[in-house]
Amino acid sequence: MTEKYEYKIERHPLSAAFPNMTTDEFVDLLDSVREIGILNPIVLFEDKIIDGWHRYRASVELDIDCPAIDLADDLDPQLFVIAHNFARRNLSASQRALCAVGVFKWRPSGRINQGHPEDEVVKTNKELSDLSKTSAMTISRAKKVISNAVNEVIEAVQSGEIGIVKASEIAKLDKDKQVEALKKPVKKTVPKEVVPEYDPADDMRESIAVLNEELEKANRAAAAGILVEGMEDAREIMERQAEEIKTLKAENDGLKATRDTMMVEIRELKKQCIYYQKKLKGLEK
Repeated sequence: MTEKYEYKIERHPLSAAFPNMTTDEFVDLLDSVREIGILNPIVLFEDKIIDGWHRYRASVELDIDCPAIDLADDLDPQLFVIAHNFARRNLSASQRALCAVGVFKWRPSGRINQGHPEDEVVKTNKELSDLSKTSAMTISRAKKVISNAVNEVIEAVQSGEIGIVKASEIAKLDKDKQVEALKKPVKKTVPKEVVPEYDPADDMRESIAVLNEELEKANRAAAAGILVEGMEDAREIMERQAEEIKTLKAENDGLKATRDTMMVEIRELKKQCIYYQKKLKGLEK
């Protein structure tokens, strides 16, 4: 649909991390723009379209003006595209996970492979799972797809043609075999049972792992002579753990009180049983 049109503004990689509209969706957008024009301006970042790519396409194809603004300097471009696309679009867990990983793989223009690790925004699996509302396992699979899969596999996940489980299995294959694998189910490595996209236990395990990492970091800081900072970090962690222990203790005390009440009721019931048994024996005589 787009080959016969010339687009003078490029699509930003952060925008391209999200799937294109379906043909039907784009036709509906064309109808809307034809009737009322473009109400919301597209947003530019690094002179490329970070938000509003399909509105721009529609304006070019209908040969009408397309208003544009620059991304505000105080807005984080990665969080901006995450918030806008996740709020407006109905994406599956697989699509959201792949988008989140793809967005945070992006590096600022002109700084790639130039020795600027301080410019890299690194997100943990837990942070990415929170952003995408998926599990840490789904994020892990998405990372494998982004790192090892050919473009056709990535696009198949973006479009919703396949899920992240199958895509991560295909990504294990040699690149020259991956496209062919899209046409058939992966039999040997993908389990037949349904794999849940989200497991609440993942969040609990991630939280515990993060707490342990923080405690270990504080201990290392204290051991290295950074006593004040290390002690403050350790104290903060201990306070959080103390709050959790207090909550657990309150729950435990509540259970004990319930148990004691039930024991009293059981004793009373036993007494009543003995009373009625004696009374029954008296009647039998």
